[in-house]
Amino acid sequence: MNLKDIIHYFFLLLAALAAVGILMAKNVLHAALSLIICLLSIAGIFVLLHAELLAVTQIMVYAGGVVILMIFGVMLSSRVANKPLNVETARKIPGFITGAGLLFIIVYALTTTSFSLHPNSSIPASNNVREIGFQLMSSYVAPLEIAGILLLISLIGAAVTASFLIKK
Repeated sequence: MNLKDIIHYFFLLLAALAAVGILMAKNVLHAALSLIICLLSIAGIFVLLHAELLAVTQIMVYAGGVVILMIFGVMLSSRVANKPLNVETARKIPGFITGAGLLFIIVYALTTTSFSLHPNSSIPASNNVREIGFQLMSSYVAPLEIAGILLLISLIGAAVTASFLIKK
């Protein structure tokens, strides 16, 4: 086992522990901080797999944007109600059964799938950000625009929902 494997397993363990921290946190702010750790660990795994663009996107979009937005939402909503926002997990048994079922499905899918050690020849081996940008703006411009419109709709929906909550 070399140093790269040790670092890879470290990031895997850190992501798994942070995911458990998300599930077990009583305070929503602590869950959001655990989510940041989990997302940064996954970005570290992306770097180890030579997917630097995915790592930077993971950090900027999710860890840097979405989670910070969640933290501000939690801080502002708890300030409006003048009480801390705590989460009670009342449905532990159905959640455990659902999680165990999903784990069984994942393990079954991983054990029955044959993974090739040779990369697919139809996928280009280059990891060039410029080439990815050209592909996004030429071949995949419609899905990119649809994703942008969906994000805009969700942002407008969140703003409308927040304005209704503030009016009440």
